[in-house]
Amino acid sequence: VRASRVLAWMLVLAFLPVSTCRFPEWDHNAKAFENKEAYERFNPSSLVHNWRVPMLITQGGQDFRIVDTASLSAFNVLQRRGVPSQLLYFQNEGHWIKALANSKQWYTVVLQWMTKWTSN
Repeated sequence: VRASRVLAWMLVLAFLPVSTCRFPEWDHNAKAFENKEAYERFNPSSLVHNWRVPMLITQGGQDFRIVDTASLSAFNVLQRRGVPSQLLYFQNEGHWIKALANSKQWYTVVLQWMTKWTSN
């Protein structure tokens, strides 16, 4: 089994344990195990070979919408492909970064990232 296929299905299956799995099911008009082709067509990991744009990934360890393994997998792929990337991980946060110190760090890092990659 090719590593890219494993990663592809890891990202697709990342939706299954969360309460928001209805969103991709709505978008694809099917469950992942009912219509593999619908999911594969728009699966970001199927396009990993095109990933070139610098990417900042932020993740809360308690996020039930996007499981941390999906973010960590994407970050690992970016690193292995040599794409400029950074991971900002907050173990005790959810989908929204709410703790004051963490929020301050999030805004600082995001603004620094945007300045670095969008300045002339």
